[in-house]
Amino acid sequence: MTYGYLTADLVDAFVALVVDAGQRLGGSSDPRVIRQVARDALDPQGHAVISTALVDGRLVGAVIALVGGSRSYWLRFPARHPLVGGRMAGHRLREAVLSRAASSRRARPAPAAPGGVGRQISAAEDAVAVVPPAAGAGPSLRDHGADVAFGALALVAADQRGRGIGVGVYEQVFARLRERGITNYRGSIEFGNEASVRMCAALGFTIYRYPHGWFVSIDLAER
Repeated sequence: MTYGYLTADLVDAFVALVVDAGQRLGGSSDPRVIRQVARDALDPQGHAVISTALVDGRLVGAVIALVGGSRSYWLRFPARHPLVGGRMAGHRLREAVLSRAASSRRARPAPAAPGGVGRQISAAEDAVAVVPPAAGAGPSLRDHGADVAFGALALVAADQRGRGIGVGVYEQVFARLRERGITNYRGSIEFGNEASVRMCAALGFTIYRYPHGWFVSIDLAER
């Protein structure tokens, strides 16, 4: 297994991996837009960071993190991102963009678990402590600055799952984000993708439960 970052010779394989994920999950994607994101990642100061995992030279995993240097960039990006309009690797970008008010209204009230502020969701997710947002509070992807990255996409080839590849590509993207001065990484996981939730819990994410899925956040400065 070799971990690294997207290079020009991997762009075609990266596009194919993302398109395949979209087809398998019933979503849609535009290869031209995916290439645009890939080109952005090839720029050391671009708005995207893409980490990769290779097995015998084959691209089998990737994580895309979006690095927005301004509020206007972040608010425009959902309108042209390949995740919009379809499910891509369990993420739903539109639903991830939550205002604080909407987060509070949609959050499920839940009692605190013994000895902590979280609660168990189900036996399948017993490693996940969920912090219910207080009234008027909760995470928001609209409150950000140049020190925050949004995890837009994380995927592993179907025949390579269960080998810990996801953890490796996350750690790789975290390293590059820290080099760029990013201190917080946020993302979303669609309901039903408990494997990704457990992986995020193992990586040390704070995880919030909402009716549509999960919002995850991690402080990179403390890793």
